[in-house]
Amino acid sequence: MNGANPQFLPLPPSREREAWLMHFAGAFENAVIGMTLVSTDHRRLTVNRAFCEFLGYPEEELLARAVCDLIHPDDVNEDWRQLAMLLAGKKDSYRREKRYLHRDGQVLWGDFSCTLARDHKGQPLFFITQVLDITERKRAERAVRESEERFRSLTALSSDWYWEQDAEFRFTRFLSNDATPPWRANHDELIGRRRWELPGAQPIEGSWTRHRALLEAHLPYRDFEYVDTQSRGGPRFVAVSGQPVFDAEGRYVGYRGTARDISAGKRAEQRLRDTQAMLRLAAEVGRLGAWAWDVGAATLAWSEEACAIFETKPGFAPRPKEALSFVAPEYRRAVRSTVKECLRGGSPFDIELEVFTARGRRLCIRLICEAEWDARGRVHRLQGALQDVSESKAAQAEILRLNAQLEERVQKRTAQLEAANRELEAFSYSIAHDLRAPLSSIDGFSNSLQSSAAAVLDDRSHHYLRRIRAGVRQMSELTDGLLSLASLSRADLRDEPVDLADVARASLASCQEQSPQRSVDAVVADHLPARGDPRLLAQVIGNLVGNAWKFTSRRPHARIEVGGTRDPEGQWVYFVRDDGAGFDMAYASKMFEAFRRMHSNAEFEGTGIGLAITHRIVTRHGGRIWAEAAPDRGATFYFTLGAWAAAQQ
Repeated sequence: MNGANPQFLPLPPSREREAWLMHFAGAFENAVIGMTLVSTDHRRLTVNRAFCEFLGYPEEELLARAVCDLIHPDDVNEDWRQLAMLLAGKKDSYRREKRYLHRDGQVLWGDFSCTLARDHKGQPLFFITQVLDITERKRAERAVRESEERFRSLTALSSDWYWEQDAEFRFTRFLSNDATPPWRANHDELIGRRRWELPGAQPIEGSWTRHRALLEAHLPYRDFEYVDTQSRGGPRFVAVSGQPVFDAEGRYVGYRGTARDISAGKRAEQRLRDTQAMLRLAAEVGRLGAWAWDVGAATLAWSEEACAIFETKPGFAPRPKEALSFVAPEYRRAVRSTVKECLRGGSPFDIELEVFTARGRRLCIRLICEAEWDARGRVHRLQGALQDVSESKAAQAEILRLNAQLEERVQKRTAQLEAANRELEAFSYSIAHDLRAPLSSIDGFSNSLQSSAAAVLDDRSHHYLRRIRAGVRQMSELTDGLLSLASLSRADLRDEPVDLADVARASLASCQEQSPQRSVDAVVADHLPARGDPRLLAQVIGNLVGNAWKFTSRRPHARIEVGGTRDPEGQWVYFVRDDGAGFDMAYASKMFEAFRRMHSNAEFEGTGIGLAITHRIVTRHGGRIWAEAAPDRGATFYFTLGAWAAAQQ
């Protein structure tokens, strides 16, 4: 409605209205609160003296002004809405607090009530309004709110929360940014309790008994500290300050005060104490002292440990020349020159020298110095540390002596091992080489016997000849294995790039040619880069692929996979996997020993030398080899090539 009068229909004057005005004229005029009679078309019929005084208008001028002119613009629309509800019969009266405009422009507050008078037929006669001046009360309420806001701000700036207690020291109120101490779930757990009744609350110094005695004497206190051991997030340290409260008659009614969370400060103090204790311990254990000299001062400052090093009384402060006198004569010129250079240009130094203590003992010390400059760029202070390194210098000489002895012993032992290895390799080679001739002779004569006497020999004799020739072949294979093992230790390794995927495909093709009837699903990675000796790496792949082919021979349809992965350091880990006979991992620790077999000859033929050769080759390339397997569930052999494959990483 924007302050405009609503369109109410004017009602003609009636005898009842005139009678009412005449009957109550005296009470109306002499009422102590402002009263008005307003027609249903919003014209003032009359106003009393108190209403005129309230707004500062003469009666004639007040009656001449529109009703909405005297009401604050923000409150007009609500009045029209309420008056319309009265005329519609939805209510008989209403009451509200609203603002008025005084003649001098100031805003006043009134407690306003309005009743609609009706005649005996129920027809509206006029509105009877009463206004009680509540301006001072409103101003007081506003002052209280502003005071509370200032108090809240002051509390927030000076402490973490505000509290109040009754005469029995029980908490009755908390006030903070979060309305509760930050580590408590809610303030309900604190209301009604005394401070010493809070779970986990313990005084940091003194006792609750002493604190209670102070409260019972109704004395103020400041920064009483306690720890809340059961707070959320660990122990909290609290500092509280309190002031007793007395009523107007001087009777004690309770306490009020503030509290601060001082946990961060307490923990920092503890860390500082711990650090200082560790520094003291380190200084004692390490024989480390501190010193300082304000340039031009009569004496130097020495720490207690520095005094202990020089065997003087604690607190001893030598003069500069006196401090220099502790230095062994052969070091004094160098020390004097070094200090002068530091004074001149601020150059720090860290030197070792020998000194004499006050008791005449000779020590080796380490002297450290740094310079400080004043605002004009001149060195005005020297400070640093000194450490007794005498024991470490003895210890250092002993270490050098022991290292020399150890190196000599290692060299002797290495020479002995190398000689033993050479003898062992020569012995193995000699045995394997010398066995070749008799083995060839046995194989040749047994073959000739089988050919020449085939017609006269019975089946048992033929069986014996076949067993003899099979044994010769196995012995020959063992001899070849021994020769290979012996030659591996002597052979020089070549360093060339090798694609192990190509090598694996060639090995699988060779196996397939020898057993064309086999059904094997062979999967090989596209590319497996490596570096090493091509001939020996081919032997590694050939042995592992050959084993996979052999131990899957009883599968109607086998699978063999050759691939590689990267470990967390980015190094290649190559593998050969099959789904064949597998083996028990309980015996895996011995699988790479020469002639050690995981299956009998009755199950699978072999010499037990292949994995030993493979292990030797991988080891010589700086790598390692291991396996994962389970009986009848296949096996996977992994190997790396160490530094040899570094160029491919």
